[in-house]
Amino acid sequence: RALELGCGDGRNLTALARKGYSLSGVDMVDSTIRSRRLNPLLRELDFQQTDILNYDPAPATYDVLVCSEVLHFFTQEELNKVMPKIISAVKTGGYIFLDLLSDLTRYFQASGEPFIWDKEAGLSIQDSEGFFDAWLGDFDIYSFNKFFDKQSWPLSNSDNLPIDPYTWQGTYVSVCARKRN
Repeated sequence: RALELGCGDGRNLTALARKGYSLSGVDMVDSTIRSRRLNPLLRELDFQQTDILNYDPAPATYDVLVCSEVLHFFTQEELNKVMPKIISAVKTGGYIFLDLLSDLTRYFQASGEPFIWDKEAGLSIQDSEGFFDAWLGDFDIYSFNKFFDKQSWPLSNSDNLPIDPYTWQGTYVSVCARKRN
C-alpha cells in the first residue's frame, strides 16, 4: 500500500501503481479528477480531499509514503503537528520519501519586489537537514539529496490571476528512508 500526501494530479502515484502498490492519495484540491478518468492506473485510487493537517492516516498501514513539494507550505508549528502522523503511518520496513523546499525566496516579476508569504516553514538547508534527522530517528536513511530549482508562476499565460506573476527559487532537501524493525 502506498500513500501520497499532497498527491496533485497523481504523477507519483502512477509510478507506484506500476510497481503494484494499491494507492491512497490526499490533497486539498482534487487535481486527480481527470487523471483518475484517463489513467487506468489511477482508477482504483482511494482519494480524500482534505487538508493534510486535518488528515489522520491509519498507523503502520503504508509500505510507501510520499510527501513531495508540500511540507514547505506549513509553518514550523504545523510541521511539528503533521510529522508524527506521517511517521506513524509507515509500516515497519516501509519506505518514506519527503522533501522540504529550503532557502525559499519569491519576487514579483513586474516590480522585482519580494513576495512574502507567511504560510511557510521558512527553513534553511541546514535547518531542513536537522529537521529530517530529528524526525527520522527510527529510520535508516538511504538517500539525502539537495537540488536547486527556480521557476516562474504561472507556467502559462492566464487572465484573472489571484496573485501577480512571480518567480521563486530555493533548494529542495529530500530524504528517502526505511523504517527500522
